[in-house]
Amino acid sequence: MLVCPQCQFENPDHHKFCQSCGTSLSFLFCPQCSCEVSLDQLNCWNCGAKTGKVWQAVILCQKPAQESPPQEIPPNLAATDNFDHLMGGVDGVQDQMSSNWDVITTLSAAEVTSTESSLMLAQDYDTDSVLETVGDDSMAVSLSDEHEEEGLLQMSNAEQIGDRDLLSTDTELSPPSTSMAEVDTSEEATVVDKPVYLDSQGRYKLLEPRVSLQLGEMARVRVLDCKPLQVSPLEALQLTPDDPQNRSALLIPAAQVYWDLYYSYPQHFPKVHDAWEEADQAIVLLPDCSDLPDFEQKWHDIQTPLQQIVAWLQQMAQLWEVLEPGHYRQSLLRLDNLAISGTAPGSLFIKQLYADDPEKLPTLGDLGQLWQSLFKLSGRTLMGSITQMLRDLRESKLEGVEQLRLKLDEIMAGLTPPEQRTTEPQRSSVTRLQTDVPITGSSGQIGDAPTVPRLPQLLDLQACGRTDVGKERSQNEDCFGLQTLLERQEIPGSQTLYARGLYIISDGMGGHAGGEVASRMAVHSLKEYFQTHWADSDSLPSEQLILNAIAEANEAIYRVNMQGTRSGSGRMGTTLVLVIVANTQVAIAHVGDSRLYSFTRSQGLRQMTVDHEVGQREIARGVDPEIAYTRPDAYQLTQALGPRDSKYLKPDVRFWDITEDTLLLLASDGLTDNDLVETYCHTHIQPLIDSQVSLDRGVDGLIDLANEHNGHDNITAIAIRVLAHHRD
Repeated sequence: MLVCPQCQFENPDHHKFCQSCGTSLSFLFCPQCSCEVSLDQLNCWNCGAKTGKVWQAVILCQKPAQESPPQEIPPNLAATDNFDHLMGGVDGVQDQMSSNWDVITTLSAAEVTSTESSLMLAQDYDTDSVLETVGDDSMAVSLSDEHEEEGLLQMSNAEQIGDRDLLSTDTELSPPSTSMAEVDTSEEATVVDKPVYLDSQGRYKLLEPRVSLQLGEMARVRVLDCKPLQVSPLEALQLTPDDPQNRSALLIPAAQVYWDLYYSYPQHFPKVHDAWEEADQAIVLLPDCSDLPDFEQKWHDIQTPLQQIVAWLQQMAQLWEVLEPGHYRQSLLRLDNLAISGTAPGSLFIKQLYADDPEKLPTLGDLGQLWQSLFKLSGRTLMGSITQMLRDLRESKLEGVEQLRLKLDEIMAGLTPPEQRTTEPQRSSVTRLQTDVPITGSSGQIGDAPTVPRLPQLLDLQACGRTDVGKERSQNEDCFGLQTLLERQEIPGSQTLYARGLYIISDGMGGHAGGEVASRMAVHSLKEYFQTHWADSDSLPSEQLILNAIAEANEAIYRVNMQGTRSGSGRMGTTLVLVIVANTQVAIAHVGDSRLYSFTRSQGLRQMTVDHEVGQREIARGVDPEIAYTRPDAYQLTQALGPRDSKYLKPDVRFWDITEDTLLLLASDGLTDNDLVETYCHTHIQPLIDSQVSLDRGVDGLIDLANEHNGHDNITAIAIRVLAHHRD
């Protein structure tokens, strides 16, 4: 499918213009001179401005995968244009994780001996094309033979895009040995006369020569995405990121750990756009980070205040603890690998991961040497407390990263004006996006995620809900419930907010009073369940707890159906969309076609749920969307609360973190029909993220809008505004 860059509508691959807004799907307008430029061109033909989408491709030469019997490709995956290059996926998440370490080696001792060598790397490192040598380890992978029909990727929801990233390590090229042949990098071996593509589908055009690789060698080259509007299989995988079967089918071992880290700490790690294996090579596409602000330059900038410098040191200490279980602390010791996040200003960004040398593991002393060199080169005048901290690191007087973090907290407190200080250092946590996705160590064993300070701080949480019968209905079968609990702790010059919220919309069905009864029963049952089982916790309920709550609500309605005379389609039932907020963490669950949308300034509008209806089920099986929605039953629900026993119910549950100001919108189909939310996002959704705009009036406006353009059904909406920022 092709995702419109203007309205995010999903179009068939062969379309030239967006079916929704008419935007071209084959060319764009140059941002400099406004000339039409084909999407497969790197630069504008008129003014030379860069217009193409560039990725950094990491190519690893490895042992060929073991042969396995021919496999049946799941229909939904076969529908993607480039599924065939993903047939190297491994069977089983834990097997993937343990295999990751087979394709990664450590930096040579010469590179980590001193901080000065890291600084030299920052000066000499060529991000455009680097040939690397990695360990001669094997990686044997196979694709699982079994794929359950239910729960496969929902390929049509292009708003929810997720990527994972390849692990790689740079080492200095060593002289040829008996186990490693010399790589031919001569122009005769690499120059081509016509465009050459990295993939067999002709999507990623090489912008640099692709050198020949021997076993264990790695190269990085830039590629131009000639089909930038086309969703890759790994992007579509975000629809079901916690489904082990889908992950095992699409994630190659080299991308697995990046996947985990990005989905846990998105403001600090890059996303993988695509990844596949072919013959003896693993290929992973990473973002081109050349436009990100350089960390070293920002450090040396005299306009950068010392408070920001110390905040970066705090983040490095936090991330040191995050990377320690998997042995990737070397990633923080390479200045050329550090940038400033483009989506979370002030946050440190790690371009890619570098594995530690098992024979010389990095220490806090190495981190201190790097900091010492940065301060020395910048010529900054050091406070006595910073000088003492660096001395303690150099002399190994700090026993662990926790002591280092305490030192940094004290230094930051000394830089904070007295009227803004708190009685205790404030820390924000790099919380995991999904608690059930493990990060493994080099042994392949699952390790506990470290507890580190929180980066986002909650500033405010507001919510407002409305329901309306609509223009054509005589009764309202929708129901909603919302509950927001705020605890604000204040001292002079500082305040901390703790918040929890439960938000529910149910859209009943069943005729007469049945739908109204079912929707009210669902809301009441869920509120009662969470009041009993989630009363005193400051964190989100577990996935199993959420599933239990939904199952209990389903059973309550199902029992009434079985006790009465209702049967078949006459049974009452209801849809459900549920949002739970705990500070800056969010859990969502849904059954049916009631939806959740998210709007942020950096990512715009995203639909966070996929409707449980026949049309979407067929699309997931590989049917073209146009064909799927010509079925007379295309909009018939495949799941609802009440009509069937809970063993047939499969709610979708997801978790994520709020990292910036976010507006969440729960809505019944009376509001979402006819793409109303997408069409009027700029006028009715986007303004609500502003803290000065009234949520009450905004939700009233959405109800009025739905009555004006839809009106055929009941209309219900809940808007949740979460304001958060980064303390650093």
